[in-house]
Amino acid sequence: MFGSATTGHGAAWLLAGAGFDDWVDGWFARRFAQVSEFGKLFDPLVDRLMFLVAIPCLLIDGSVPIVVAVLALAREGIVALAALVLAKAGVPRFDVTWEGKTGARPADVCLPTVPRVQLRTLLRRLVGPPIAWLFAVPGLGYSYYSVLFQYLPMTRAGWLRAHSDTMR
Repeated sequence: MFGSATTGHGAAWLLAGAGFDDWVDGWFARRFAQVSEFGKLFDPLVDRLMFLVAIPCLLIDGSVPIVVAVLALAREGIVALAALVLAKAGVPRFDVTWEGKTGARPADVCLPTVPRVQLRTLLRRLVGPPIAWLFAVPGLGYSYYSVLFQYLPMTRAGWLRAHSDTMR
């Protein structure tokens, strides 16, 4: 179940703030045409690192169910590893899709919610876990959808384009 007795509220606020800051930063960059190649590479990398650090911490603390942690870590690990391998292989980088961003937003909400659901009042104990699951399930599902049905075909096409000369 979501929540543990030892989870600090500071971690929840820190995760929530980081997720909100990431969204605001991206919105401003796109809105005011401040998008850079460095930002396109660095922002997703920082997002992966945040999740790859936060999720094991929440798992160790007992604040997140193992299935949620494993699925989230697996997805983040696959995306991070694929990005490194593709960059090393000379495959052109492609932009994050709307679906990929949308799949990440529920995780931005779910993970900060996780430590807060175990608050002391009965109402919050009854309402908190369903809210966490409400964001966890569709968020994980949508994030895997974006990997399997968008990023994988885009990766394959980029790989084929980058290596078409060597295949002839």
